[in-house]
Amino acid sequence: MCSLSVATAANLTQQAPQQQQLCRSNALVSWNGGAGGGKNPANAANRCSLSQQWSGNGEFGEEEYNEDADSFSYLVSTVQCILHFKYRVGHTLDEYDAKLIQEEVLRFHPRAAEKIGCGVASIMVNYHPDYNRSRCFMINRLDESVCDFSYRKCMLERARLKGIHLVAARKLLNMDYINISDQRRSPE
Repeated sequence: MCSLSVATAANLTQQAPQQQQLCRSNALVSWNGGAGGGKNPANAANRCSLSQQWSGNGEFGEEEYNEDADSFSYLVSTVQCILHFKYRVGHTLDEYDAKLIQEEVLRFHPRAAEKIGCGVASIMVNYHPDYNRSRCFMINRLDESVCDFSYRKCMLERARLKGIHLVAARKLLNMDYINISDQRRSPE
């Protein structure tokens, strides 16, 4: 799960939209390196660029997309970045991110047909109705109804279907973003 300190999360939600787009900035995000405690710094702009590269037909740029642990990891980190950093709560995903979420995440939900219903008009980031202050993706359907969905359930089902080790997938989905650069915080 991606999580920020309460102070940092509150600060991020109050920032101007241009500061809110950490995924396209030079801010660094450090990833929890697991049991060894090692950290793998990664540029947030690179972590969140997957949706801009995705052509929708199984290819990234000019290279064929092969589902393996590395590409699964990259997709998970991109989805987490979209959910937690790229958009403010209540904002609708742009066409590239919406296409990525719909084609590469939502369709793998165990109850995808039920979640999609009469069709997807748009996807937005919002707080989960039952879990206070927990961000989630919300589907705005064509009939103007709204439904939340768990990207974690989608990604676990994707891992199962693609033959990715489920324990590794669960561990990856529970990684935390830590040490967001203080430079990205707005003045108090």
